[in-house]
Amino acid sequence: MTSAALNFECKHALRKHSKPLNILKLSKDARMLLSGADDGQLLVWNVRQGSLFQTISVVFNGPVCAAVWMPVSPEDPTTSFAFGCADGRVFVYQQTLETGSYLLNCSISAHDTRVEALAFDMNHRRLASAGDGTAKVWQIDSGGHLKLLHALTPEPFVIRSVDFLDRGSSLLVCYLESHRVLSQKIEPWSKEWTQQLTTRIGHATIGGDGRTLIVSNLVDGVDTYSIPPREPLHTFRHTINQNVPLLVSAVPGSSLFVVGSDDSCPRLYDQRTGHLSNVLRHGKSLVQVVDAISGEDDFVIATGSSDVEEIQIKIWTPIKVIQEIAKPLSSSRVAHQGGISIGQLSIMIIICVLVQIFLVYTPKDQIAELLGKVPFPSHIA
Repeated sequence: MTSAALNFECKHALRKHSKPLNILKLSKDARMLLSGADDGQLLVWNVRQGSLFQTISVVFNGPVCAAVWMPVSPEDPTTSFAFGCADGRVFVYQQTLETGSYLLNCSISAHDTRVEALAFDMNHRRLASAGDGTAKVWQIDSGGHLKLLHALTPEPFVIRSVDFLDRGSSLLVCYLESHRVLSQKIEPWSKEWTQQLTTRIGHATIGGDGRTLIVSNLVDGVDTYSIPPREPLHTFRHTINQNVPLLVSAVPGSSLFVVGSDDSCPRLYDQRTGHLSNVLRHGKSLVQVVDAISGEDDFVIATGSSDVEEIQIKIWTPIKVIQEIAKPLSSSRVAHQGGISIGQLSIMIIICVLVQIFLVYTPKDQIAELLGKVPFPSHIA
């Protein structure tokens, strides 16, 4: 997939949340979307139809801060999901075969404070959660219940993101204030490496190639690093007016990634070229949360408002521009593009010659008789 062939249009504008959005998560097949907000609601959307599928209200647990899909297999990407709230509680919902709706499977008190981030590893059926300065790894049993496997020692820093690395064998943890990136081996539970970046980490994610780290730096844009991160590979600069974390999302299997914006225009960048690919004009408000996915049939970007001025989600899909490679045209093709081919022109000339011969050598009275005795021009001899 190349960004040069993509221009985007807003396919749907989704409105239901009454307070700023905190998280958007598209399913791997780009058919469903999870959205969580400060209104204490987790909404499930049908992306193709642009309609609300299900509402889950957890207002007593506070804002919905994080969410993640937990597919049983790549063929069933929307079988279950988890989301976390401001009170530290994590909920797991599973899809029913009868109606396709989602029912509560389990809920646990995962952290003492706000759940900052969630990640899922399908290879080992594990869930990672971050909150109160620590990251935890949970094993998911056959019934969909969570059992704690390991937990990091708590630190006095906010964790902005957690991701699984190396097919789920390691956990990547990124801290806001300390600028630190940590890789933790899961089995056995041991630290692999740690690196400190030059900037704070507003948000981070693994690149679509699985080998790079994309960091929203809270200073001047987005930096990309190899893993383990050392010096930046590229810096994608854009103006930052507000000191708020902007979520960044990579497109799996692609060099593209999208980042939120405080000027209402999320941006799509290309890691391969190092250039800005597209600007999505969401509206007039802060667009802090974004997500992007490349499904079987489509490439979808979701952007969400993060302030009270304009609470809406927009679904963007590409308008594909197909450019033909110019080829030398044969003489017959050129004539055809003008409206008539050489073969057709030759037949018309032959017919005209035959008609002229007929008129010259046939007596005038016979011609008149053939034409129903219509008066004939006198100049024809």
